[in-house]
Amino acid sequence: MPKTAVFIFGHDVARKGEMCKAMQQTLGYTYLLTSDLLRNELKAGTELGLELTDMIKQGKITPQHKIVELIKNVMAGRSGVFLIDGFPKSAESLHMFNQHIVCERQIAVRREQSVSTQQQCQ
Repeated sequence: MPKTAVFIFGHDVARKGEMCKAMQQTLGYTYLLTSDLLRNELKAGTELGLELTDMIKQGKITPQHKIVELIKNVMAGRSGVFLIDGFPKSAESLHMFNQHIVCERQIAVRREQSVSTQQQCQ
């Protein structure tokens, strides 16, 4: 099934989430915010969720291969455009993604910091 991964980069104040939600609503793209994927897995109490809970309790950072696993689970058996916010964090992470998830296209989008009208006038 054809897949396109669009990696969304930029600071939190760049309003990436708003942009992605708008594209999800108007274009039907799938929006994957990695922090939401982690929270959902923890809440679901899955085997992976329990493993991640243990890591968090130990103060460990979630390994990137676990993030790839979460993304792969959502993308499995589906096609279309996937907006991926919060990943990859490094070239190594992208390499892991490419080893485990097949996409026909990959696009990187950098959203620059958004400036409000009020800030522009000062």
